[in-house]
Amino acid sequence: MPEIRARRIVYATSWFSLEEKQLAVDDAPYYALKCADYISIVALTGNDELILVRQYRPAVEAETLELPSGHVDPGETPLAAAARELTEETGYVADSIQEMAVIRPDTGRLSNRLFCFFAKAGASSTGWSPEPGIWPITMSRATILQSIASPAPMLTHAHCLAAIGIALLQGRI
Repeated sequence: MPEIRARRIVYATSWFSLEEKQLAVDDAPYYALKCADYISIVALTGNDELILVRQYRPAVEAETLELPSGHVDPGETPLAAAARELTEETGYVADSIQEMAVIRPDTGRLSNRLFCFFAKAGASSTGWSPEPGIWPITMSRATILQSIASPAPMLTHAHCLAAIGIALLQGRI
């Protein structure tokens, strides 16, 4: 395994840092984005519908359909982040949450982890109001799964598709 002989942060924002790494086997630097870990939660309502969010994403300049997801805040556990994000983004409160898997979103560029959770969600939170620019929706499992299998799926976010795939393989949906 190549040894990393030097590393330094060459650029930093509140969202990410760019880390330059010098490998012992190569003079050219290698760059990686250091981001906070994040969560994605596959949540089902009491009616067995998937809870999703629609939001505008400036990176792709389009409105997207996604699972409730977000960063793990400093000092927060991934489980606490999953419960928080579900309620913040959708108003639903989880009756139960289980961790399904921890995966790496992009081992060639990103150093963070994605924690995938599954939840059964009950009633909406009292006093909840939607985050600006995020619209929660529910959709039948059959509709989502048919869409994912189509050439033009409604849900295209890779980490959401990974979490749904894990949930399917584990027999949760």
